[in-house]
Amino acid sequence: MEISLFTGQKEKRIINDINELAKAIKSIADDTEIQTEEEKAREEAKIIAKLKQGKKLTEKELRFLRRHNPILYAHALRVQIAAKTVKQQLKSAKSKEEVDRVVSSFLGGIKKDDPDKEFLLTAVSRVAKEFRRSAAYERLPATVKEDNKEKKNKEKGWRDDKGPSDWTPIKEVLENLPQFSVGV
Repeated sequence: MEISLFTGQKEKRIINDINELAKAIKSIADDTEIQTEEEKAREEAKIIAKLKQGKKLTEKELRFLRRHNPILYAHALRVQIAAKTVKQQLKSAKSKEEVDRVVSSFLGGIKKDDPDKEFLLTAVSRVAKEFRRSAAYERLPATVKEDNKEKKNKEKGWRDDKGPSDWTPIKEVLENLPQFSVGV
């Protein structure tokens, strides 16, 4: 059996058996399949530039690296995991002070001779910058002390530091009860 398969290039590829056909179909369906070394180098350079900017890589880019450059794939995976970890820690921070502490402790923990230092610094800085622009960050108190103070005030039924509030559930019910007047 001879099958002619158009591979997107100028020449046709002749398939002689079923195994070759399966491999050819798989290579066509695989979106990470790049034909020339020049294209591979271009794609790799694009991914490295993205890593240097601290951006998250797509699944397609990670598959490409896993297939064509396993060492860079390991570095990229490490950077992605570090950024994700920092992002989770920032989301669970209780104050802006704690956010600063999380970021500075992570950045301070990167060794000077770390091969991924540049990628890690930019990725974590980008995650921190995005978090600081979020509404979640704006809602955080400045310090943990302020957060504890707010919690205590809420437990006591106080608003801010002004003392007990005027509103109580019983007071609201009593104010909303219908009033009857009896004439004598």
